[in-house]
This record gives sequence, structure tokens and C-alpha cells, in this order.
Amino acid sequence: MKGYSLSGILYKIGIIFIIIVGMISCKSAATLSETGVKRMSASKVITAHEKSKFDFKTLQARMKVNYKGGKQDVSSSVSLRIQKDEKIWISAKVLGFTVAKALLTPTRVAYYEKLNGTHLDGNYTILNQWLGADLDFDKVQNLLIGQSVFDLDSKTHTIAIEEGAYLLKPKQAETFTYLIALLPQTFKVKQYRAYRTQQSEQLQVLYQEYQKMDTQLFPKVMKIDAKNTTGNVQIGLDFRAVERNVKVTFPFSIPEGSKEIEIRP
Repeated sequence: MKGYSLSGILYKIGIIFIIIVGMISCKSAATLSETGVKRMSASKVITAHEKSKFDFKTLQARMKVNYKGGKQDVSSSVSLRIQKDEKIWISAKVLGFTVAKALLTPTRVAYYEKLNGTHLDGNYTILNQWLGADLDFDKVQNLLIGQSVFDLDSKTHTIAIEEGAYLLKPKQAETFTYLIALLPQTFKVKQYRAYRTQQSEQLQVLYQEYQKMDTQLFPKVMKIDAKNTTGNVQIGLDFRAVERNVKVTFPFSIPEGSKEIEIRP
């Protein structure tokens, strides 16, 4: 895997939320009982995880997003709308005023923020050049619905039971590695831990709670915790009023006079 900064893909997906909330300008791990966890092969666990994938055509939700990093401690009300495999729309408000919007499609990444009057409108090549990542639409969508952002294959991953969860990790890792913990009852993602070897770059994504929608599970509370030599960043996501398969719209227009961000290698 190439182009990772601060633990790669997951951190860079977290950056999307940092951008949206922070435009206004390893830690706690859940301990689970190991009692009663049935030993299963990596293949069976991965298959069960794939079957647990949240199924929807459209989705909308409200989120409370908390961002802490450096001297910033910001809370924002965020609206999320998704048309499966086609669009992700995010609108952030502070004190009732829209401060930023983002629109992601499989081929386009666009966002603007009002206070600084800047925007980005391009493709994932441009975004990845800016962030130094390997990011795409599917990874962002999977992160939001509690599905693995990595391609899981029993031939390339080992399995163990740790702290009451199935733990998958790649058999071979060079400068970047990751661990995925899956809940044994539901096979949903409990936690990601990612780090860059021989460097003080770490990331943890913790799904603290899921909420039931009909017979399916959707994330309710997420914590993103990233660390490097420059400091720590913490992002909390609290999903509220989640609705599935409802009519959604995606209003998005970059304000006139907004200055485009210059992307430099």
C-alpha cells in the first residue's frame, strides 16, 4: 500500500470529517468478554461479515460531530444523505448556520466552506494527491455503514480471538499494517487499529454502539482517534434520526466568489 500519512486510508477518511467540522478555521479500547466466542475459520468469519452488510437504497441521518485537535474543540450538527453506491452528501451547521457542504460520488469529490470562502472540486486523484492517501467512494461509504474498508480475503489474513472479538490482520505487512475486530454475535466491525511501523503514527476507529433498523444494524456511536508527531485528533460521531429508503435530495452549489484550493504534490 502506498501514499499513507498518519496511518493511511482510515485516517484520511477521518480527514473528510475533520475538513467538514474543522473548516471553521492508542486510546480507550472496549474490553469484551472472551467467554463463549466460537472458534471459526477466517473464511467463515469474513463471509459472515459480508452477509451482515447494511442493505439500503437511500439513507438520511443527523449526526452530532465533535472534533478535538490542538487548541480546537468544535461541535457541529451534521446532516448525512446517501444514495447507495452513487452519492454521499454532508452538510455541517454551527449555531444553526450552514458552514460547509460536501458531495462525493464515485468520480467526484467536492466541498466548500463558507467562513474561509474556499472549495475543492475534483476527482479522487486530486483528493489523494492532497491528502496523500488511497481513498475512494466505496471506502467512505463502508466506513459510514460499519463495513470493512479493506478487502478481506482468508488467504491474505490471519484470524484470532482477542478481547472477545474476532481479530483479522494481514499476513504480510510492510510499513503499514492494520487490525480489524469483528463482534462475534453480529460480525459487524467493532474496531480498527492501524499504524505505520517504525513511526509514531497510530489510528483507532471504534464503533461503540450500533442501532437496530428492522433486522439490520447501523452504527450509532463512532470514535476516530488519530495520533502522529504533531499531536492527536479525536472525532466523535453520534448518528441520530437515521431513516432508510426515504426520498432524499442532494442540493450542492459552490458559492460564487469561493476560492479554489490549490493542490500541490
